[in-house]
Amino acid sequence: LAAFLVRAVSDDVLPPAFVQPHRPEGVMSELHVSTLTQARAQLMAAHFGDKRRKVWGPSADASVDALKHSIAQTAREYFVSADAAEATRCVRELNAAAFHHELVKRFLVLAIDGGTRERTLAVEFVVRLRREEILSSEQLVLGCQRALEAEPDIRLDNPRAPQLLADFVEAFCRDDVLPEPEIWLELARNLREPKPGE
Repeated sequence: LAAFLVRAVSDDVLPPAFVQPHRPEGVMSELHVSTLTQARAQLMAAHFGDKRRKVWGPSADASVDALKHSIAQTAREYFVSADAAEATRCVRELNAAAFHHELVKRFLVLAIDGGTRERTLAVEFVVRLRREEILSSEQLVLGCQRALEAEPDIRLDNPRAPQLLADFVEAFCRDDVLPEPEIWLELARNLREPKPGE
């Protein structure tokens, strides 16, 4: 938690005053005091700058475009080889847990561009990542939301995109990896309804 606060202050997400003790120490827990003390010490240490930049992991210095490229490359290689263990290793090496929503979206979109085999592989891989707790439920939800938001654009290249996205959502619900499945199943039903003029 101290590392998170340090990077947030360094990136101007939080003001430096955030890590100053605001309440009497008797009101704060021992963990609270310890966390703020560690954060203040790291922020004051001039030599700590490089470690501070790495607090989110090695991927913090990578650009968004570089991460997107790596994810797309991993997906394409996986769809050719079907080697889930190797693809999982690549995801771990990215060390970008906060960017896994992009991974979910990219795998689904690329699978839509492929065929039945790619769509099956995409579902199996996402479920594997979730079950192995590499992919958090929050990142899975965000990735699915982003894929659904992109549906109008995806549909321009593939008119079946709404139905295929509904298939993904239903598969994730069947495999019990999406929280609040009743909401997602309702979204899937809506995707299957014909749009006006179709």
